[in-house]
Amino acid sequence: LDVQQIISRLKGIVPTGTLNYLEKLLTRGAPMKINGHSTKENFQVYKNYGNHLSVTLKPELIRKALVKESKYKYVMTFPCWIARFVPNLHLTPQGILIREGKKDRIIFDGSIKLEYDSVPINAHMHADNEPEIHYGKKFMMHLIRIWNLRITYKNKDIYLWDDDIAGAFRQLKYNPEIAQAFSFVIFQRLWMP
Repeated sequence: LDVQQIISRLKGIVPTGTLNYLEKLLTRGAPMKINGHSTKENFQVYKNYGNHLSVTLKPELIRKALVKESKYKYVMTFPCWIARFVPNLHLTPQGILIREGKKDRIIFDGSIKLEYDSVPINAHMHADNEPEIHYGKKFMMHLIRIWNLRITYKNKDIYLWDDDIAGAFRQLKYNPEIAQAFSFVIFQRLWMP
């Protein structure tokens, strides 16, 4: 992975602010900034809770997704008993987002507060320190880009492509120093990004 080559190819196409975040993401990992601490009691609350009940509804979906994540090296898998020996481990509940007319999707629920004093992993980060999320605006941005290309290149063919984003939502590359804070347990295995 040649980070500088990627950055140089994207200059002029991707906004400078986004490029700066991308370079940091590719060299240091995500998140951009995390600051917090957790107690043994907090760990136990999340461990005892486990996952959302929706995970039990579609074990085949979970299994397929985790096999894919493991195959592409998005996660490392360990036996559950090792959890007590991993420093700074936090277990985050997983669930399945089920919406009519949409494909079911696994979710990492890093914001759920299980008890009045429990601290979810997302509480240790602030949105101001992270890049802006453009997902909801991307289609319109794409149409605007096509429009501008047509204005610029009136008589030339414009080739568009279809990009597969099948695993885009779970491919964050965490900094190795904090990856264990984004772990979860499914099928009696500890999964660490």
